[in-house]
Amino acid sequence: MKDFEPSLQPRSRTSQRRWRLSGAAHYLWSFKLTPGGHVLVGAILLTALGSVTTQMPIYLLFAALLALLGVSELTGLVFKPVLSVEGQAPVQASAGQPVTTHLTLTNHSRWRPALDVMLCLFGLPRGIKHLNADASVVCLRAGATAALPVTLRADQRGIYPLPPVRAVSTFPFNLVRVGGGRTAPGRLVVLPAFHSLEELDIPVSHRYQPRGITLTRGVGHSLEFVGNREYVPGEPARWIDAKAWGRIGKPVVKEFHDEYVCRIALILDTHVPSRWVRRSQDRRRLEAAVSLMAAISEQLNFHEHVIDLFAAGPELYVFRTLGGTTHFENVLEILAGVDACHRHPFEQISPLVIEELETISTAVCVFIDWDPLRQEFCRRLQEAGCVLKGVLVRDDPAATGEPPPVDQGGGWTVVTTTHIEQGRLLRL
Repeated sequence: MKDFEPSLQPRSRTSQRRWRLSGAAHYLWSFKLTPGGHVLVGAILLTALGSVTTQMPIYLLFAALLALLGVSELTGLVFKPVLSVEGQAPVQASAGQPVTTHLTLTNHSRWRPALDVMLCLFGLPRGIKHLNADASVVCLRAGATAALPVTLRADQRGIYPLPPVRAVSTFPFNLVRVGGGRTAPGRLVVLPAFHSLEELDIPVSHRYQPRGITLTRGVGHSLEFVGNREYVPGEPARWIDAKAWGRIGKPVVKEFHDEYVCRIALILDTHVPSRWVRRSQDRRRLEAAVSLMAAISEQLNFHEHVIDLFAAGPELYVFRTLGGTTHFENVLEILAGVDACHRHPFEQISPLVIEELETISTAVCVFIDWDPLRQEFCRRLQEAGCVLKGVLVRDDPAATGEPPPVDQGGGWTVVTTTHIEQGRLLRL
């Protein structure tokens, strides 16, 4: 091993040097130079051909353009603003919809104004656009404050890390940027876009819940009165029966019984085979299934049910809501982070769901394909006494000609991606 160490060391240093050079070049081209600066640098490179000899007049143009770039950088450094940025970039948005927030700029210089100040995000993730990157403050006097909007738009759902929002100045010629302040990094949760359902027909039933009262306490359920018993120190005072206490002369409490709760499991199929053929169609069906699950969750948000969301992607997501207090925003955040799973997800979902089968009343399954594993999974749900509501998302039948699945009992609906994307699916 010692004989190879000298040869490996120079390679490591060379790779680090190349990485630093590529990072510096990316910084200079993407952040330091404005679009006008890109044009100027391109013109400098073209006119650099004339610098090989003084016999060609073009070298004068090369020297003038290079001097212009140098003057812009030196002037920017001399008038570099002393700014602070207060606020935070947008933290939540819907796919395809712009979201705007306002940040406050403060010039902390005692005498020097900040000129041509704007906000920028260097290193935005792919798929996110800064729509108003050209919004600017022409002159911010010393000690003054101003508000600038930041509008972002993401085309696809997901959870994206956001770089710091930087306050920069492009004075004097709008060719280079000079930094003057920044915020802390953040993240943008892009919720899935969906069209609301007008009607959702899900068969519900009540099953015994060992923790039924705990799951539904304080959310509007009417508990059934079953009798009185002696008061145990530490119990809530609101359970005391004053009339019975007056009759028998010792404290007693009311005893209620409500262990039967409607519990619904939402099961999302995220299996996209790792194949090159029809990859875009598979991804499109997955996005349609996520949108449909969001619409179903919105409808269930208005009912007092206990909801379990199972979504298997690269990670297994399990989320439980309390009856009557369904955290719809939390469900959307989970759906925003769900990604395609190239391994069959029911190998992960099945053990967790099967453990809960004795207490689950209804299972709503949104599938993007049909095969024996999914068929076996549905059979085990029904054998456990769950009422099954199945939805199969298919491509347009005219384009694929794929048949619907074999009816496994319960309510099955076959929908197309086009109907979901265009909001033509109103009832389910």
